Amino acid sequence: MKSQALHDSKAAIIKKNVYRDSGGKTWIPLRVAAKTLGLNYKENANAVLIGFSDPIYEVYPGRSTAVSKGTTITLKDRPVHRDNQICISLTDLSALLGTETAWNSESGRLEISKLPPLKEAANGQDQRLGGFRALSSVDTQELVAYAKRFLGVAYEFGADEYTTSRTFDCSSFTQHVFKQFNVDLPRLASEQAKRGTAVERSELRTGDLIFFTVPGRFQDDRIPGHVGIYIGDGNFIHTWGGPGVQISPLDSGYWQRVILTMRRVL
Repeated sequence: MKSQALHDSKAAIIKKNVYRDSGGKTWIPLRVAAKTLGLNYKENANAVLIGFSDPIYEVYPGRSTAVSKGTTITLKDRPVHRDNQICISLTDLSALLGTETAWNSESGRLEISKLPPLKEAANGQDQRLGGFRALSSVDTQELVAYAKRFLGVAYEFGADEYTTSRTFDCSSFTQHVFKQFNVDLPRLASEQAKRGTAVERSELRTGDLIFFTVPGRFQDDRIPGHVGIYIGDGNFIHTWGGPGVQISPLDSGYWQRVILTMRRVL
């Protein structure tokens, strides 16, 4: 009998893409797994990146290590190239995603449970940033002015360093802006959400980070899928989709409905 987790899973028909090797091991194309979950997928010269608005998972073809939600894990089998696809074993796909997966060879149906939540910092807990506390002397108006310089810069999932790519995804944008003011943030939104101190909407100040959920893709919708910087007057700056870096209202419309947490790192 299937577990409740798989009963609530997302599924895709991928009969032509999955294969079994001579040892009976099942291999799944990573691109198809990402599509099944409604996540973005990007291949570069050295890695496969999977996530929502920034990478949550990193897989390196031919290597036995991968990154899952900011943590390095060891795979049982090295990902392989087959028919122009980068494939991972079904067992390792479960380990990478931290959830149950199943493949029915007769129907060609891949099922992936909703992704588990992250372990978040306790409410109000103070986390250090890169080994030191963020400096309270940072001029938040200067920070906002600097962030606004990038309005209109294109969004790219899994963007490389801005100096070479001239693009951002959500967390590379916040990381780049804060680095200008000597505050080191981790690369991913899910890791940035563990920094600083949690604040309520009524306490929100210019320069605070705001994290948003991704409804329907994760268990309990507790994984931060997007991040922006509060700039005051009920607005925040972030990068998302076609417009790229943009300013959006926090207290109305789509973003109001998907706020997950707000954190002070300055």
